[in-house]
Amino acid sequence: MAKRPRLIVAILVLLSCALCRAEESETPDTILSRISSLCHNAAKPVGIEFFVDYYGVFQGNPVGGNSQDFAYSQYLPFGFEWKEPLGWRGGRLRASAVSGAGRDLSSTIGNAFEVSQAWTDNTLFLYEAYVVQKAFDDRLEVLVGRISSAEFFAGLPALNLLVTGGLNSVPIALKLNSPFTGSADASWAAGARWLPAEETYIMAGLFQARADLGDSGPYHGLDLAFGQDDGGFAVAEIGWTPNSKQFTAVQEDRRFTRDRTELPGDGSGLPGIYKLGSYFSTTAKENYPGGWGENPFGFYLIGQQAIWEQTRGQPQAPHFAVFGGATWSPPTGVTEMPWSGFLGTSWQGPLPARPADHLYAVGQIGNFSEPYASSVGQSPAGAFESVLNAGYIFKITKELSVQPDIQYIIRPGGFGQSGNALVLGLQIAVEL
Repeated sequence: MAKRPRLIVAILVLLSCALCRAEESETPDTILSRISSLCHNAAKPVGIEFFVDYYGVFQGNPVGGNSQDFAYSQYLPFGFEWKEPLGWRGGRLRASAVSGAGRDLSSTIGNAFEVSQAWTDNTLFLYEAYVVQKAFDDRLEVLVGRISSAEFFAGLPALNLLVTGGLNSVPIALKLNSPFTGSADASWAAGARWLPAEETYIMAGLFQARADLGDSGPYHGLDLAFGQDDGGFAVAEIGWTPNSKQFTAVQEDRRFTRDRTELPGDGSGLPGIYKLGSYFSTTAKENYPGGWGENPFGFYLIGQQAIWEQTRGQPQAPHFAVFGGATWSPPTGVTEMPWSGFLGTSWQGPLPARPADHLYAVGQIGNFSEPYASSVGQSPAGAFESVLNAGYIFKITKELSVQPDIQYIIRPGGFGQSGNALVLGLQIAVEL
């Protein structure tokens, strides 16, 4: 493990020990809270807010997989938001970069549902940089710039709780079957979100699709050119948010989609959110596993519903929710995982003395297509992978959390070449 990640982890462990009793008050005055306040409020007179977050994941597979190993992965995003820069009414500017470190344990296990949402690459690179314009009493938002599609499409609040990269922050089948960009990749894009009525929205985006978007390469995310082989990637989504406060695509008090872990209830009933989306890409066939020549397209249906709340209309109060969904991409030559599904539960405040903690459990499954199986020399019969996952988030302070996590992977890689794998992990998160 590199010296820098070791130093960061040591500091975080010491801070967590020093801050253990901070949970006694609702808004504890700690070192992290003071730093967070400084980051968020120091530049408010000119509308600039700086942010930096840290996610460190420690994982090992004592049983199963191609071999047994231990790995550390780090995801450290930082940047700023500038609300109404230079008097630009209704405008907003956001820019961010990411520092990644560590290793990918899934490469040792040999599974498709990545075990760590913090794994990106061992480098520093530019992430997103875009502008937002609001209009019509904030019912319309238009975004232009370098944007990640997973920041705005196919996500649920509960998915952002998870350590597994198979669902955080979107179902991984979307990334396997198309140029759906995630928490470390962004491309040139333009999109819009319209609120036609109460509790409904319509959203669409058009993205640049490149074969090397998942590779940071020597340019560290600064290769902003358009290539002659680039294609287009379009996503459209409609949503229904019953009993929820209407929210905009870019929340003013949120920096990343992964921070959105609550359903904003309006107090009239149990809140929910349901999304139906589709995607289509013209990216060249060489960019996909097995590439038989067709253009990839598919659909997704996902949702989350609170079924119990201790205090109606207060997201931070204890509550219990269920979430689930499915993706489907017609089994063409460029489809790696034709269908996938997941179902889980999220319980905030399972212990009366710890109302900010989370207990979650989720299962996910996906099958592999015949063309993909043939491309890797395998039989498509019984080609599927499944994961059972559970964990608990100890909220030490508003800024610091410690999260033990367990994953059991059934048929890693989908073809039965390695034994079922048990993955034990711990995530430390600091959100300033």
